[in-house]
Amino acid sequence: MRKVFLQKGIGMGVALSFVLLIFTVLLPSASAVQLSAGTPDDTSVEVGTTIIFEDVSLTIRSAEAIPVQYLTFMIFNSTNHHKVAKVRFSLEGSEISETPKNAFSVVNVTNTSNLPFQSHGRYFGYDERTGHNVTGFHHGVGYGYGYGYGTGDVIIQYTLTYKACKPGTFYAKLFVKTKKYTYASEKTTPFSVVPNPPLSIFVDFKPGYWPNQLTRRDHGCVSIAVCGTDTFDVHTIHPKTLALSLNGGKNLLKPLCWKYQDVATPWRGSDGGGHALKEDGYTDLVLKFRVEQVICVLKLFKHRGETLRLTLTGTLKKTEHCYPVNGHDYIQMAS
Repeated sequence: MRKVFLQKGIGMGVALSFVLLIFTVLLPSASAVQLSAGTPDDTSVEVGTTIIFEDVSLTIRSAEAIPVQYLTFMIFNSTNHHKVAKVRFSLEGSEISETPKNAFSVVNVTNTSNLPFQSHGRYFGYDERTGHNVTGFHHGVGYGYGYGYGTGDVIIQYTLTYKACKPGTFYAKLFVKTKKYTYASEKTTPFSVVPNPPLSIFVDFKPGYWPNQLTRRDHGCVSIAVCGTDTFDVHTIHPKTLALSLNGGKNLLKPLCWKYQDVATPWRGSDGGGHALKEDGYTDLVLKFRVEQVICVLKLFKHRGETLRLTLTGTLKKTEHCYPVNGHDYIQMAS
């Protein structure tokens, strides 16, 4: 009987040791990978400003060898958590892709030429942030960065810049894609992007005519010109962002089409005035609208016999920091 109990005790001890060994391997005390998206150098900037994120880092724990494929730095909207921009880059810091174009730059501040590199073996990759355990990485035809036996953590640091083009409040996160799992950092400190004050532009409704008149019987297309000058190139405007409204109201009308042609001379006199001058030697952006849509969508038919202010709004192209533009001209709605 004593011998049976002894055998059972030895068996239970072996089983318990085996269970403890499994827990030790599968549930390490620290994550295999630790990520930081850094800290923005400013928490409130204007659209078009470049934000610098320093101390962006990837840490591979000393006991691990991680088959890193690439890293991704993403900007998210703090309100709805939608992705607004991202850059994908290699462990060495070479950019692979980015959205939108020319929004990011990546600089690797760590010498990666002599990183420890394992070409075979397997490991258990624990993610402390989520509690996920990713088991059984086989390096085989792949690779793994890190010592894999505890010599020391591998830390790779980057500096990233991001040119903000949309107003709002945002945060950033860093991701590292391995062969079987994607690790993620915590959110950065939120940062706000505020709109730039609008750039005033010269607008001429029905260029070559004055006064500008409309009636409900009018039909076809009407031209509205954004005037080029010696200090303003209309090619810097993003035409698809332009919209017409009645004195900045909520009803907006997009142009049917546009072309570049010298057709107008900007009015530089007092507000509400105008002239019938045509070309002045500077290229203009000529927008086409259907008269019926202008009258109906903007509800001009409710203002018969009145002088109305029509406002044109939009933005410059991304290469010009997406500055908003704003201009207006006056028309007479015939009774």
